[in-house]
Amino acid sequence: TKERKERSQVAKSEDGTKSFRSRATTE
Repeated sequence: TKERKERSQVAKSEDGTKSFRSRATTE
């Protein structure tokens, strides 16, 4: 369960970085 939690957190942060990058590129 701990590993799964950390993995989901990493995926979330990666998702946020992707959307942030695409947003900055769009602007």
